[in-house]
Amino acid sequence: MNLLEFYRVEKEILGIGGWGRRTPAGTCRIIYGLVHTLKPKICFETGTFVGLSTIWILRALYENGIGHLYSTEIMPEYVKITADFIKRIGFNDDSFCIFQEDTTKVLRDGHFHSPVDFFYMDDEPKISYIERLNLMMPKLSPGAYVLAHDTFKDNPFEGAYPFLEYMKTRTDFKVFDIDEEYGLSIMRRI
Repeated sequence: MNLLEFYRVEKEILGIGGWGRRTPAGTCRIIYGLVHTLKPKICFETGTFVGLSTIWILRALYENGIGHLYSTEIMPEYVKITADFIKRIGFNDDSFCIFQEDTTKVLRDGHFHSPVDFFYMDDEPKISYIERLNLMMPKLSPGAYVLAHDTFKDNPFEGAYPFLEYMKTRTDFKVFDIDEEYGLSIMRRI
């Protein structure tokens, strides 16, 4: 990994329009810290967009010396942008796989079977995080962490807030909320 190129790419991504569609830089650093500390073997990310959270997850996995990231993005131009950024930074292709498909299809149609230790959801706001979690549940390892972005009630992306309320009613997850740009919810499977 080329650390200087990493920060050049991060700056370039931050300059791409559509701020409401990418994970905020502060949230990415929280995700990085969690992945770096927890050392998950398998991570799964939804809604890659142009790859800001992706490069932070990959950096933590690289520094851990272990782990693989699977990611989904339905827009071909964003898949290409993300792949180009990852190549520029110098991440190993063996540590990353992006599905250019809808996450529901990837999870429902058996495209993905690995036990997941770290699951980050940042899809389009109208997509149900509850549906995503239900499809991922059989694939989540014991003690897995699930993160969801845009989960606070007063955010412009209405689709994720019901997920947070739903998760607070479950007894098989511990839920933590972080007031970070529209809300970041961190849940641990217990």
